[in-house]
Amino acid sequence: MDTSFKQHQGDPEVQKAIQNMRVLSANSPAQGGASGSQATVTIPASLTRERLKEIMTFNATTLEKELRPIKEEMARQRKLGKTPQVDPQALMGLQQRISSQVQDKYGVTDEQAMGDIGRYSEIIARCSTA
Repeated sequence: MDTSFKQHQGDPEVQKAIQNMRVLSANSPAQGGASGSQATVTIPASLTRERLKEIMTFNATTLEKELRPIKEEMARQRKLGKTPQVDPQALMGLQQRISSQVQDKYGVTDEQAMGDIGRYSEIIARCSTA
């Protein structure tokens, strides 16, 4: 996951897509965003550092696989001299599909995984600069 992240983190299209997904997810009532309730997230004890790494690897792999056709279509549109646009609703749907897969497979929500990342943010920061 670290290698994939380092490889693609500078790609402006990837950065924009991820930021759009974060904004859309944060504003989605189904995700507990601005329109939903602001409940405290409880992180299950079963969500260990290793399990979080597994979840983040799954997220990165799935996102990369799902974004591939979108990126290819954008490249085709650019070759035709057009300015490609990504539908924000499509990105939101993609994020929701991945979130659902994570919850089905690992039994944790995005909020729980992201909350757990906060616990390991110092470790993650050190790893990404190494």
